[in-house]
Amino acid sequence: MTCNLCPELVASRKKIVNGELFGDALPSIVLIGEAPGVQENLTGRPFVGVSGDELRHALRMNGLPRFGVYITNVCLCHPPGNRDPKTQEIKNCVEAHLIPKLQEVQPQWVITVGKIAGQVLAGPKFSIELEHGIPRPAFFQGLSFIHIPVYHPAAGLHDPSKMILFLGDMTTAGNVVKGKVSPYPVVDEFAGKEKYEEAL
Repeated sequence: MTCNLCPELVASRKKIVNGELFGDALPSIVLIGEAPGVQENLTGRPFVGVSGDELRHALRMNGLPRFGVYITNVCLCHPPGNRDPKTQEIKNCVEAHLIPKLQEVQPQWVITVGKIAGQVLAGPKFSIELEHGIPRPAFFQGLSFIHIPVYHPAAGLHDPSKMILFLGDMTTAGNVVKGKVSPYPVVDEFAGKEKYEEAL
């Protein structure tokens, strides 16, 4: 695949980092990160650095590879200086690459890793601090699926408390996919808040 939509990324990248299947089954889960890191830029594979090792380990620990996980990023090119991708770069890559891939895979579940990926699906008001680990039905570009936002493992490598949150989020994702936890909230009439109950 070739892509020349973002001149700054084209000038600095070594490889376009396409998505890949993790597991043996046809994918029913799409996992979306933010952008490739240094190791991903060198190898051309998503989530293969230290944080990628944490992510893949968490997927295995929660039994998700047997459902087939297509791992990709919002942006397929490594931003120079490891900066966040710019708004136009996100728009270009989502329209040219992410939306067609989601339409091809037709996932039942989408796990977004980190703030930027969560905002792509849930909108600019999405807060990773307030909404991580909370599954919800989502509708995006004519597709419907269960969206599960999780913390990024890279945040956990800098702050151990966030690694605990990431691992808890991934446990929730595994339980939702396996039908152990309902992704549909019920309202606690006394507290006035949504809550999630274990499926009976």
